[in-house]
Formats: sequence, structure tokens, C-alpha cells
Amino acid sequence: MKRVVGVFKPFATKQRLLVYEDGNRIDAVEVPILEVADTLFNLAEKYEIDRVDLTGPKQFTRGLVSQFQTLEKTKYNK
Repeated sequence: MKRVVGVFKPFATKQRLLVYEDGNRIDAVEVPILEVADTLFNLAEKYEIDRVDLTGPKQFTRGLVSQFQTLEKTKYNK
């Protein structure tokens, strides 16, 4: 199973996203905080991801999830 793992630090300007397949890391990306939702979406498409695990402060992570869901709705509604 492939998945993206993101451990977020709210005061860091760049966040790290890791892509795993069966427990082995296959990709790592460091992106500015404003580009996390777009990058998550692109990684999910590129690697055919079926699971995204995000950890960090609750409110911060909820905001990122909301951005990702909005982007997903916008893209698939077209």
C-alpha cells in the first residue's frame, strides 16, 4: 500500500512530505507551507496514493485538510 506521510511543524517555513510503499520510503519532498495542498494532490496522482497520514497540531492539520479537500473538489468538479 502506498501512502503519503506529513509531520507538520506550524512555525517552519518548509514542510516535509514522505511517500512510502510497503514501509519503504520511495520519495521525499520539502515544500513551502503555502504549497502543501497542491503538492499532496500531485503526489497522490503521481504515485496513485490511497492513503494520506498527516500529523501535527490539530488546528493546523485541519486547515491543511480543508485546503486539500477544496482543491480536490475544484479539480474533480470540472
